[in-house]
Amino acid sequence: MSLFQRRENNRSFANLPRKMAGGKIYPEAEFRAILEQERARADRNDHQFSLVVFDIIQPTGKNVGARRMIQKISGRIRSIDKIGWYDNQRIGIILPYTSGEGATKLAETICDLFGTSTRNPECTVYTYLFETYESRKDLKKSLHRKE
Repeated sequence: MSLFQRRENNRSFANLPRKMAGGKIYPEAEFRAILEQERARADRNDHQFSLVVFDIIQPTGKNVGARRMIQKISGRIRSIDKIGWYDNQRIGIILPYTSGEGATKLAETICDLFGTSTRNPECTVYTYLFETYESRKDLKKSLHRKE
């Protein structure tokens, strides 16, 4: 499934945290909309952004704990970053103007906060890259060449 495709699920979010210190935890639909807005902004302004997705419920059945995860994340994100439910088993952080390297560093820092516990979260880092203006011009020229 693509990073930007909506994934339907029927589970309830009633018992999951909705707020954290200093900000809101966006519900899945709203978080996906913010993700689309950030992608459009990145395209328009030629910048990149990253998305870090933490598994709360892991394939092994371990539950890292949403509240614990949110506590760890809330002390590490900037005011421009957005946190929300990627789906009912994963929490995402949208990191505007952040490279894959920077996002990986943040993910490692958050995972390290769990210590050597057997309940460390698993995470995935996605980076949305852009083409430079020059690359777009070159592509446009190559598409209009007559052979």
